[in-house]
Amino acid sequence: MVDHLGEGVIGMWVEFQVGIRPHTQAWPCAGSTLAWIQRTAADHVQDTALAARLRELADAGPQSMHFYDVEPRQVPEFVEALADVLLSAAEREHDAGFVLAIRELVDLVTTWRSEHVAWLTILTSDKAIADSRPPAAVGATVEEVLFSLRADGYDEVRCLHAVRELTGCDLGEADRVVRFSRAWADRREFNLALQATFVEALETLAAESGSAGDPSGE
Repeated sequence: MVDHLGEGVIGMWVEFQVGIRPHTQAWPCAGSTLAWIQRTAADHVQDTALAARLRELADAGPQSMHFYDVEPRQVPEFVEALADVLLSAAEREHDAGFVLAIRELVDLVTTWRSEHVAWLTILTSDKAIADSRPPAAVGATVEEVLFSLRADGYDEVRCLHAVRELTGCDLGEADRVVRFSRAWADRREFNLALQATFVEALETLAAESGSAGDPSGE
């Protein structure tokens, strides 16, 4: 059996289990290929703990890997790195045969990601909650936490979940806190304008429907 990295006959063939059970698909590869994947992903993720974990797995030697080998909250970023970084890295660093193999893996990951968007969103919300706790623990206000989360790339929905977890308030109150925060003030104006446009469109549609149903046209 030949290594994807072109290093000749290999001593260990492993599997990368794409997905979370029971929705997984095995992608077989050489142990050195999986180590390259882990190190490449580690070089491109922002979560330092995730990067350290991936390098630890790569250094441990040939062994199969599953998504649950990293923490659940780290899975979305890991999946993003696999889907968005691997192929271009392979094209820069390796030959056509290796690129073909990595393309197959990226296709599997991309398909799985598109089929499990809701599940990944939940995990990302969990990460937002985890990332909000350190500043809150040292006395940061909710407003400061929201500024921090937005700066780190979290959207309004994930900020809402973080506020709800930190304060213990209900969903409606958490929604009000986020919508009327200074951190999201620019989006509030946009959302209000969008809502007004939506209401106007509904009223126009209702008026047109009423006219169509009136034979007199009045």
